[in-house]
Amino acid sequence: MENTPQVESSHVCFILEADPTYADPWVDVFPSSDVERGLEKMFSIESLGIQDGEEISGYDQGMIRQFQESIIFRDGKYHVRLPWHADKLALVPSNHAIALHVLDRVIRSLEKKGLYQEYVDVFLQQLQEGIIEEIQVDPQNFVDYVWVPHRPVFKTDPAATTKIRPDGDRLRYFRYATLIFGFTSSPFILGSILKFHAAQYPFDEYRVAMENQFYVDNLVVTESDPAKLVRLYSQVRRRLQEGGFVVQSCNSNCDILREEMRKDGT
Repeated sequence: MENTPQVESSHVCFILEADPTYADPWVDVFPSSDVERGLEKMFSIESLGIQDGEEISGYDQGMIRQFQESIIFRDGKYHVRLPWHADKLALVPSNHAIALHVLDRVIRSLEKKGLYQEYVDVFLQQLQEGIIEEIQVDPQNFVDYVWVPHRPVFKTDPAATTKIRPDGDRLRYFRYATLIFGFTSSPFILGSILKFHAAQYPFDEYRVAMENQFYVDNLVVTESDPAKLVRLYSQVRRRLQEGGFVVQSCNSNCDILREEMRKDGT
């Protein structure tokens, strides 16, 4: 089954530190902890096991090129093809019988806890928001698909907007229409899309920040000039919004910039 999912509107976080005095940009944030200031090293590409100039195999280069050629910007969002290994995917056996067994067990557990309807409501909400889409599958073709096991995840965090995250429903069949975090390829896809989007703009300091200073979905920037920080924040935020990205959870030790973030609701 081949489909072209769209990239879900992503939440991009800023941490912008203005420090005109100290060489260490984290010293005001973590004044007494060398360990926590080690975050700067963690954000570096070397700490992820990737070295500049590292050789990429011809196969990987082909996969990357194939993915980049699949990128489409439509209706204010990016659409991509998932980077499957087609030859290996064809060898994956159907797990339909196992998925049905897990489904039955989970439904009985939800009904016992009085949570079944709440769980179904999550599906309906995601269906309405375009996160998932319903598909029709002929029973005789069940074995031609690989099914995601039905497994609810409960969140107890009061700030969580979705208390139960689903992976299936009774006798209706769904597939994801958006990219979700949790896929093995999600970090690669997000990073590639961010770089692709940044490349649509003139080569300037804002593009450089977008291309090189993201750690997954967090943008970390250090700068001593508050006015320059405000310009960078405003320009990068505008460009990300033009790509369908939602900028939120921003913070800074610069009062001027923090006030701008407050006005923007970020």
